[in-house]
Amino acid sequence: LTYPSGNNNDEDDENGKKQNQDEGSNQIKKRHNSTASSSSSSSSLLSSAPKKRIYEPHKLVRTDSKNPIGRLDAYFRHPELVLRKRRKIAATRSNLTSVKELLTEFSAMCDENIQEILGDNTFVGCVDDTYALLQHKTGLYLTHIPNISKYLFYERALIDFSSMESFAVSPPAPITPLLRMALEKEGGGDMGEECDSIAEKLTKLLLSKSAMLNEYFSIDITGNGELRSLPEIIENYVPPMGALPSFLLKLSLDVNWYEEKPCFRGICDELAAFYKIQPKMYIDHSTTTTTSRGDNVSLKWIIQHTILPAFRTDFHPPNVLQKENCVVKVAALEKLYRIFERC
Repeated sequence: LTYPSGNNNDEDDENGKKQNQDEGSNQIKKRHNSTASSSSSSSSLLSSAPKKRIYEPHKLVRTDSKNPIGRLDAYFRHPELVLRKRRKIAATRSNLTSVKELLTEFSAMCDENIQEILGDNTFVGCVDDTYALLQHKTGLYLTHIPNISKYLFYERALIDFSSMESFAVSPPAPITPLLRMALEKEGGGDMGEECDSIAEKLTKLLLSKSAMLNEYFSIDITGNGELRSLPEIIENYVPPMGALPSFLLKLSLDVNWYEEKPCFRGICDELAAFYKIQPKMYIDHSTTTTTSRGDNVSLKWIIQHTILPAFRTDFHPPNVLQKENCVVKVAALEKLYRIFERC
């Protein structure tokens, strides 16, 4: 018979201890993994659980421009008018270097704060034919529509360069009598034969540029010296035709016709000055839109439904509007809420 030595017993004891330690460590790892999985599952449950919103009553204001509730004009009767679908900005802009440079120069002067206000405005109401109240977020702003619209028409004339729609001047307007009228107004009275001579020379100048004016700006002048069409810079809007004589005079006198870039800038400047909102220059408000309808449309309606929507589309208002106080914050709605809450 052979008996195991004492050394073998010691080795068995050590192997048993190692097995016990391994089993204990495995159990600890299992417990750790189970706790980790439970904690991750609980955290996922917490993250997936809906968070309770904290409502601040003074910030709960209407900012939906499609919702008429809250507008001042919603309480007055307006004609039911159907606008044609507003065309998108021409995707293919002019490839002329001069036009590209003019657009770049104008965009570089953009005031981002005013652009955000006008680009996301909610119409509140018109103070008169000059000022309109707009809401942006919780701010209420007083805006000078004629000055802002001038820059809008300038940029839009450059954007739609050589691809403008047009509307007919019916009946065609003879240019020479209109120029004579503008000259007499500038001269302060009847200038006699001298006025007729200047008017005829200016008419010949515009006739010599008629092909370029028609191709790039949709200003169609017939060979007989009659204005047959004008550009529709913003769809459904007709400029104040009472300012047409002054426009023709400045177009013939104040534009540099000899250099390309200054020429295009000058024409766009004169178009913008002519097309901007001019409250006292509209002969008949029924002609302020190009849609065929018999209703007499107010200028305030045109501001709300034609000019203000154009502010939201591809418009870079220059920083000069800030200096001219054309966009002024008159109230913060959260402060008004606190005031009324005390009453």
